[in-house]
Order: sequence, then C-alpha cells, then structure tokens
Amino acid sequence: MKKGIMFMVMASLVIGLLGSAWARELSVWSVSAWINDETMEAYIEAFEKAHPDVKVSWRGLPVKTNMETLQMAGALALKNPKKHKFPDVFLTGPDMRMRTFIAAELIIGLNELFAKAAIDPSLYPGTVFGVVEVEGVYYGLPLAPEVRGVVNINKDVFADAGVPLPDNETSWDELVEMQRKLVVRNAKGEVTRYGSLSKYPVLDLVYAAGAPILDNPLKPTKVLFGEDAFVDVIREFLELADEGVMMPLRVYKALGGSKPKIFGEEKVATMITNCNYKGQFEDMPFDWDVIVLPSPTGGQAKRVHGSSFCWSIYTNTKDRDLAFEWARWVVFSVEALEAKESLRKFNKDEVPYVREVRERLLEIAAGRKPDNWSCLVDLYSRMEPYIGSFQGSDKFSKLFWEASWDVLYERAPIEKLREFALKAQKVIDALN
Repeated sequence: MKKGIMFMVMASLVIGLLGSAWARELSVWSVSAWINDETMEAYIEAFEKAHPDVKVSWRGLPVKTNMETLQMAGALALKNPKKHKFPDVFLTGPDMRMRTFIAAELIIGLNELFAKAAIDPSLYPGTVFGVVEVEGVYYGLPLAPEVRGVVNINKDVFADAGVPLPDNETSWDELVEMQRKLVVRNAKGEVTRYGSLSKYPVLDLVYAAGAPILDNPLKPTKVLFGEDAFVDVIREFLELADEGVMMPLRVYKALGGSKPKIFGEEKVATMITNCNYKGQFEDMPFDWDVIVLPSPTGGQAKRVHGSSFCWSIYTNTKDRDLAFEWARWVVFSVEALEAKESLRKFNKDEVPYVREVRERLLEIAAGRKPDNWSCLVDLYSRMEPYIGSFQGSDKFSKLFWEASWDVLYERAPIEKLREFALKAQKVIDALN
C-alpha cells in the first residue's frame, strides 16, 4: 500500500515537472508562402531553445484562403471564446486586412509593449512602421520589407557579348542600349534571349521613374496611375517588349512564371526584381551581380516599392508579453537571423532592418556572392509602401491591377489605365 502511495506521489511529481517544463504555450498562425514551413520549424526550434519554458504550436495557412480563415476564426472566437480558438499571434498584411481586425477589436495596440521593449519606431525609415500605425497606435510588428529596385545581371552574358557591365552610375538609357546588344534571335527571327524581364513594371519601373500610383500610399487623396508620367513608363515598357529588349509578360507566363528558372536558363540577360531575392538566385550556373535600378531620367531609382507583413496579437490572448516576445524575437534577434541563415536556399533573404543586428547581418553577408546589403540600406531610405495600405484599398487595388494586367498581359489599349484611374478616384473620394 505504501509502495502504491509512493508511486502515485512520484508520478504526480513527474507529471508536475513535465507540465512545468511547458508552463507557457503560444499558438502562432502564418502564411506558408510568406514564411515557409522549413523556416517556421527552424524559428520554433530556436525560440523554444531560447525560451525553455515555452511550447509553440503553429499552423500554416495558404495565401488564397488565409484572410477568410482568419476572419472566420476571429468571428467565432468573438462569439464564443471558450469554444473557438484564435491564435495568440498571427501574420497578416499591414493594409486593409490588418485594419479589418482593428475594427473588430481582435488585435491590440502595441505602444506600451514597444516602450517596454525599448523599440523606437522613429529610428527607422518612416514607411517601415508607418504601415502598421493607425492614429498614433502601432498594431503590428513588421517583418523586413521586400524592396523592389534592383537589376540582377548575368555577368557572363555581358562578357561573352563584349558589353561593359553596368554599375550604380549607369543611366536607364544606357542600360537599355546594353540590353539591346544582348538580345539573341534564332534563324526565324524569334527572340531566344531577351535583354531583361520585369514581372511588375507597374511597381519596378514607375517607382524608379518617380511616377507614383497615389499621392500618398498611406493616406491617399489623389489617384495618379492615369496621368502622363505613369502611362508613359508603361508605354515605353510595351515598346521595349515589342522590340525584344523586355520580355513580354505573356512570354514570361508561357515559360512558367519562374524568375529563377528563366534567369538561370539565360532566357534573359538581366532581371529586374527584389533586392533581397538572393536566396533563389544563389546557385545560378553563371557569375552574376546586382545594381540599383536606374531612373529613366538619369541616376538611381528615385523611389522604390516596399512590401511587408506584420505580426499582430489577439485581444484575448492569455499572455500578451509572450506573444509580443515571439514577434520581437523573430524580427530582432540574432538567433532568428541565424536560424534563417541555415535555410537561406529555401528563402528570399529578408534582411532585418533593426539596428541591433546590423553589424551581425553585414558580417554574415560578407561571405556571400554577391553582397548587395549596401544596396538594401540605400534603397530603404527611398522606400514607399505597397499600394493598398489603407482602409478600403481592396476596391482600389482590384481596379488598379485589373487595368494593369489587361494592358501588360492582354495588351488592352493603354488608355484603359486612364479609364480605371477615374473609377479608382471615386473609391478614394468615397473613403475621404
């Protein structure tokens, strides 16, 4: 009998010790395309190692259904929080999607937690934290943005063609002339290698040319994508596509729409894309480098487009400090950076903008080919947020992209841009 009692006591102690080992639990939801499975698993392993009393559960959501899933889960949690669970911390876009949760009172403001963690948003480029700020309150902790504004160069192709390499002082007209010399045609006159590819000329080229889409991406009052400056850039792109200098987007789509594959197979000599796209380009079968996208009016890109995602914290989470610590740790910590470093071939190389890890980041970057971190630092100073970072922007974005894709992919008359800009202006006017 005593042995039985002793066994029960020991069992209770063991269970209690095991339970205390995971005294704090954290549920995290993210979109697998934004932070892929391998990276999340590496993050969780490293986070739990740094926080041995925490157990993280994680759910990855598809891009196409993430918003619907989050909204449904949020509605159910608000109706019956005891029965329906909502994640403690989740990843969403810092735009109308995040604002939907603010309106529903599903996420908390983070100002006090920022102050407690000594995070000062004013130390960073305004658009980085500006996209998560609403009326003086910060509702998310943003990941490092993807910054669009560079040209990836196949150095071997330039050398074989006897064309001098462009650099950050090269003008847009000079770059186009270089690309013309790199176009290759077969005996039938069909282009087998284009000078360049820009999947998003409405973001890459118009920002570089200083032809904005809105007067203020965060608090817009005027739509600008129907004006001459914007339309002229798109017209030039289409003319270059007809000439064979730029790969037409219908060709890009027909080739499968994979930038690393198209670049790697030398279907294009240069690739206009994200500055932090090195993870997918790292193993190219040729020597390559990166320059800042030139401005069509000379010099470097006037402005660049940046997009970001942010961690938001559920209103009814039991442990706000823990939820915030996850977000702070992923964005700020050297451990998170190192966890992602070990998997960089699976990822776009998102560079933390946080000053505390800058030296460590540059140290890691020094051993890479090519080292374009200085390019990123420069581009951050000229970054503008992705269009649609305002309430009601879903309607605006739909009009903008419908017009843009019809013109660029289907070759609809370019005047469609002006026509849809007038419709989009009515959306902005209604919001204001």
